[in-house]
Amino acid sequence: MFSYFEPSDLLQIARATRSLRKLVLDKANKFLWVKARENVPGIPPRPEHISEPAYASLLFDKHCDVRMPQTV
Repeated sequence: MFSYFEPSDLLQIARATRSLRKLVLDKANKFLWVKARENVPGIPPRPEHISEPAYASLLFDKHCDVRMPQTV
């Protein structure tokens, strides 16, 4: 069933309950994220320095997690 999901679906599942979060964020289940990314045409390859869940968040979340340094 998970093989039909898109990254945005996995993000929502990871946020549903602690047990589901543990399941989809387990490093042994990285293949779920890779397959989910493959289900969305046109997504650029994931940069090597970003994890699959972080890349999905970057692409599909509506908020930004970038913190700009404060200038004095």
